[in-house]
Amino acid sequence: MRQIITILCLGFLAFLPASAQDATLPPMPAPVNIEKNTQMAAFRQVSAYFNAVSTLQAGFIQRSADGAQIRGTLSLARPGRVRFDYGIDATLLVVADGETLNLVDYEVGKVKRWPVADTPLKVLLGNATDLTSAGTTIIPAPNGDETLIAVVASNPEKPKQGEVTLYFRKTPNGAAGLRLERWQVLDAKHQITTVTLVNHMLNNPLDAKLWAYVDPRGIAKRRRTRR
Repeated sequence: MRQIITILCLGFLAFLPASAQDATLPPMPAPVNIEKNTQMAAFRQVSAYFNAVSTLQAGFIQRSADGAQIRGTLSLARPGRVRFDYGIDATLLVVADGETLNLVDYEVGKVKRWPVADTPLKVLLGNATDLTSAGTTIIPAPNGDETLIAVVASNPEKPKQGEVTLYFRKTPNGAAGLRLERWQVLDAKHQITTVTLVNHMLNNPLDAKLWAYVDPRGIAKRRRTRR
């Protein structure tokens, strides 16, 4: 078989003009990696979204791993500022002032603090340049859904931080053609919490008081207040 193929090739070359036989063949074009190109296009679109959105307000629905559901209001200003407000009667408040993320528990009068850079939310609260430094992976069309782009962020060196996956919906009415639809947080115990956003409002001025809170420590329980 190999001999037959060789003879056929030689026979084909014999019919070419002498100049064509002697000519140097042009280099083969580099192969096109469609998957890589698609991923790069998705990365650029997500980067454009972060560059276009400075503040975000929305209602949110939070679902925990056990199926419990709670609603609230999200206020976000990049870099580093966020407030998850669960309502006037709630005993918990989550707020970041640009550097520190605070979990305020008015029921027991305690505050837990973490540097924003050490939390999974850093990818959400950063800017476009933080996408690469946060160890992100861009997934075009997650689970085959061409209308979505997923951004996965985690730090293998700090597994206790967990992993967050942002889901952007492609829409002509969104910033850079995208709308942040939801995100999922996978904690160190492999439990997933999902936060879905509704009624987005972009780039409105936000009051600096949103990033402050009343410290419950040292206040008598009967006098503690969320605000």
